[in-house]
Amino acid sequence: QSRSSAASDVYKRQLLYSVLARYYRHMGLQNYKQYMEILFQDRNVQTSYDLHSHIAKLEENISTTNVFDSDKVIKLHTFFSLYAPFITLKRKESLYRQMLANSGDNAHARVGLASKLNTSIEYFNFCPNCMAEMKQTHGEYYWKRTHQIKGIIVCSKHQTILLQSTASPNNWENRQHYYSATDENCSTSNSSDNLDSANEELEISIKFSDYITQILEFEDFDPPTYWQWTHFYHDLAEDQNALKGRFVDQHLILSNLKNTKYYKWFKKHIINDDEYIKSITTNMFRKHRKSFHYLNHILVWISFCDSSKVSDLSLIHISEPTRQAEI
Repeated sequence: QSRSSAASDVYKRQLLYSVLARYYRHMGLQNYKQYMEILFQDRNVQTSYDLHSHIAKLEENISTTNVFDSDKVIKLHTFFSLYAPFITLKRKESLYRQMLANSGDNAHARVGLASKLNTSIEYFNFCPNCMAEMKQTHGEYYWKRTHQIKGIIVCSKHQTILLQSTASPNNWENRQHYYSATDENCSTSNSSDNLDSANEELEISIKFSDYITQILEFEDFDPPTYWQWTHFYHDLAEDQNALKGRFVDQHLILSNLKNTKYYKWFKKHIINDDEYIKSITTNMFRKHRKSFHYLNHILVWISFCDSSKVSDLSLIHISEPTRQAEI
């Protein structure tokens, strides 16, 4: 099979990592060093399931007869679109260039992942019902992008608990391996019954999943500035009746958060650290001087905003005036 044809079918919502895992399997290779040479002309490239680099080189090497669009791949098949709305425009553009280029070593630091929040997954996750549909439609399985995001524990489409595969994207002994989704590593022996829609934990999990999905599917836009984020959260504090004059009542914000059903869920599924969560509310409702992790934003939104539509939060069309450019 030709180099390009094996990777020509990039399925909807499929991780780029998964595309390259399928490509390796279709080619019938037995050596990953050789594979890296074919894809990137570099035997030392390491895999990344979320923010892959060397994508321009990848397009150059596998688009001989089929279209492999680097821009679409970055925005639709990596985690770029999950982080881009929450970093400055300069950092967003820099991250994009890094992913295209042959250097993505500090990509995670640029999007705020070098923090106490560990958003890496231990093993790939899958929905048995999605897998059955993939098999019927495409004749093979693949890793869905949304199912590999920290905090997503249910498939919102089928309202079933995601199962954990035995394939790890962070196998430090095999940093050049791409693991495909297979019958062998995606066992359905664990129960995945439909959950009661009245279950509060399920309800929150689905809302969280919906928020993430909406963010991933935003049309490309310039991220808000620090100044705009500051005003956005100041207005949100006002909606919570948590202002003392012009200033935010941090104690009331934290108290309001702890009284929501989302606080316990966040501690269970994201980070079990009261001090860290306290720091989230403190930092988000102060003057913004740096970018914050997308999970920090979502904790506040999911707790204090009634709408299920992220676009209603004015994330895209923030009306506050734009200040000077930020680093």
